[in-house]
Amino acid sequence: MAQVSKRKVKPEIEKRMFEMLWSAFTKCTSPGKVQEFLNDLFTTTEKVIIAKRLAIALMLHKGYGYTDICETLKVSPPTVSKVKDWLSLKGEGFRRVLNEIIKDETVAQFWQDLAATIGDTLHRKYPSKYD
Repeated sequence: MAQVSKRKVKPEIEKRMFEMLWSAFTKCTSPGKVQEFLNDLFTTTEKVIIAKRLAIALMLHKGYGYTDICETLKVSPPTVSKVKDWLSLKGEGFRRVLNEIIKDETVAQFWQDLAATIGDTLHRKYPSKYD
């Protein structure tokens, strides 16, 4: 798990750091540049955490239940709950990006593949319910 130092940075320095971060993201003008930047910026663990949060949000948006999300993404119910809270309480930017992602045709294929995977997983785990 990623950790942040307990020693606080001065607020004006922290503000400038975040301004630079937001600006850096706007410099990534293609998916390839975004991928390269994120691969250099984040550890593998940090990327997995962020990707799982996004996938949880998408699955919640698509109406999947906690059990399916937890089984498929190997996350805990509190993690799903935290993402659900972010989306419902303050996640306007998150929701805006989710809506753009959902419009993408390649994502539609992902959902079809995911639904098949979830169905196979549930069938193996609870065969009597799906026969």
